[in-house]
Amino acid sequence: MKQLLENDFLKYHKVAAIVAVDCLCVTDVDFDLDDQDLSIGLKALGEGKASFHNDNGELEIIHYEDFINQCDKPHSFKKGRKKCDYLLYHTTTPKTVVLLEITSALGSRVNLEKPITHKNTGKLLYAGGKFEKCEDQLFQSLSTLVKVPSISGKLNEYTRKICLMAYTIKPAQTKSQSIGSRPFAKYLAIEAKATADNGAIIECRRIEDLGFEYRRIEHQYVFKL
Repeated sequence: MKQLLENDFLKYHKVAAIVAVDCLCVTDVDFDLDDQDLSIGLKALGEGKASFHNDNGELEIIHYEDFINQCDKPHSFKKGRKKCDYLLYHTTTPKTVVLLEITSALGSRVNLEKPITHKNTGKLLYAGGKFEKCEDQLFQSLSTLVKVPSISGKLNEYTRKICLMAYTIKPAQTKSQSIGSRPFAKYLAIEAKATADNGAIIECRRIEDLGFEYRRIEHQYVFKL
């Protein structure tokens, strides 16, 4: 996938910029990711913002947001283009590929639903808050990728194709309890019990029309790759 981004993606979208794809090969079974890191860095389970369990062979992670940010020639390609945080995929067998967007809210899940407005103009951007914004980022990222024939073909080789929103609810910090002291349960039931350890399936026709599922999972739960 790294080579397809470096070559076919840039050629198809007529991007003239010189890019360096941040790609990490992972053999860890349990790990966390964070959306604040400038480069990909694995964290111990529970110490980041999205948790994963992988016992299906070697995995590669691409910092997709960083990749798109480097595609700044011409400026018109990058301007306003939505992008998710990471792209994760198995390399030994074509089992799972995941487009990942990480987000958070303070105090309550309800705060993820607060409308998002432009900070300067006050224009309504996302009536559905971060839930709607993350869905849009994932859809736009997937749309950009599948326009490239070779990448579309590669993605279609995978058995499980998922757009995943991973969210963290940060507890209100008090004098007696810091945010870091929140207990972390390694393997709890995920957001929707019916979907076991695969996140809650959210209906999203536009993502489904591109051959992917849209799922959502809270950080206290572990997504199984």
